Amino acid sequence: MPAPCTPLTASERKFVMQTILYWSHTKWLVHALTVMPTHVHVLATPLESARGEWYSLSEILHSIERASARSINLARGVQGPVWSTESYDRIIRSEREWSATFDYILHNAMDDGYEGDPYAYDGFWCEGMEAPPGERGGRPMAEHPADERSTGGVMPRISAGSFVQRRRYLPHWESPGASYHVVFGLRGHRASPDLPEQILGRRMRGPIP
Repeated sequence: MPAPCTPLTASERKFVMQTILYWSHTKWLVHALTVMPTHVHVLATPLESARGEWYSLSEILHSIERASARSINLARGVQGPVWSTESYDRIIRSEREWSATFDYILHNAMDDGYEGDPYAYDGFWCEGMEAPPGERGGRPMAEHPADERSTGGVMPRISAGSFVQRRRYLPHWESPGASYHVVFGLRGHRASPDLPEQILGRRMRGPIP
């Protein structure tokens, strides 16, 4: 078995986040993500590539892993694989499961020992937050076509009701293009997310905006 890849630094986590969001609004719609030192969680909906056809998760992940691995290796002055060949994805089958998965991703850093406001963790991003520099998909909520409300020129960190508003625009749960919880990890660090029933069984630790 190859040696585990060195955990991601803060700057490397930021680049992985930017790479994930680079494809938002072109190949998939990213709702929330957290980049941990050894693994990544994403809640996202693949978009249509043509009428009746959707971008595949494997294609999107391949683009993300290839681009981020190249940058990480270049910064470290090394060569070789960065990401594990295994990944996890789970289709979201209900509104309750969507909200529970968002809460799980939001608090993942706290579960791993991070203290403080989970929204302030440097590896977390969700809809309604401004995108990191260098990412082309994210814009303030009022600029997205799906949002009919005006923020009055003030950009709140999280727009109240934005997630509920966006859910109306997503495809049917069990059709191509539905939402997914995706997890992938560094080489040698097996990502083992909780099972769906465990995620649903967790106590929600705060209102979903």
